Amino acid sequence: MSILQQQLKESIRELETIQQRIEYSSQLAHRLSEEENELKVWEKKLIKEQRDVSALEKEGMTSLVRKIIGDREEKLENEQDDYLQASRRYTDLFKSIELMRFELDILDQKEDSLEILEKKIAVLLKEREKELILSDLIFAGLVKYFNEEVIKHHTFIKKLKKLKSTWDIALRLLTSIENHLNEALHHVINSKAGSAFLVDDALDYARRPLQKFEQILLRFQKELRIIFPEMHLDTKINFDIFEKYADAVFLANFTFIEKIINSRRSLRGIKEQVEIILSLLDNKYSESLDKLASIEEKRKKLFLDAS
Repeated sequence: MSILQQQLKESIRELETIQQRIEYSSQLAHRLSEEENELKVWEKKLIKEQRDVSALEKEGMTSLVRKIIGDREEKLENEQDDYLQASRRYTDLFKSIELMRFELDILDQKEDSLEILEKKIAVLLKEREKELILSDLIFAGLVKYFNEEVIKHHTFIKKLKKLKSTWDIALRLLTSIENHLNEALHHVINSKAGSAFLVDDALDYARRPLQKFEQILLRFQKELRIIFPEMHLDTKINFDIFEKYADAVFLANFTFIEKIINSRRSLRGIKEQVEIILSLLDNKYSESLDKLASIEEKRKKLFLDAS
């Protein structure tokens, strides 16, 4: 085993230890939050029990005459027991919380070294890669294969993320258009004096982002073809041309309703197509991440075990 190989193994073991500490730290932080909330509850209960005990202790002879002899003492004893129980639980929680905070402080100091160690391992892996390439042609071939696979999957994942980002932009525009169409439809259906201005205004706002939406949609289609040439997306938008809306005209009402519904249906059709495509892409994305993790693990194992 080379010195470089030994250093790499030791660093990875140290990294795994720190990662376990981080996981434990997360669990500890969750427990701390729960116990801090519980402490607040018991703090209120402790104050209440203390008040109850004080109130009973202050009761005078008049109270004794009105009650059966011994009733006050029994009640006082019960209240004192409740107070002691609350006090014990409060104290236990307080001590537990202090201990967890102390432990978390120590763990946080250990976590600070994680980034430094990760950088160190990255450098050692590069050096080990060079060492293997120079030592054996078979190892050199394996290293080249693994590197090419890693680059391939990283590139694929990057393109998928870009595609999703493009659709997010398009979806915001589509949602805006659809909302304004819905607003126009509402004013047509509930037509009254002054509705004409509201309908025309809503339709005008619906038209404004339409051109930009079409441009983004074409960009999405282009990016999709680069990754999956076999996938087809129909980007044609049937957005009707609207004349000025006329108040209280039945035929105009009916025509506008039909045009708005048709335009909205066209937009929703595109949205449904993209959602199906994205669902398939999500599966591809997960598969690629799994393959990448597997390749990285095999690559690391080669660097650690090859002699």
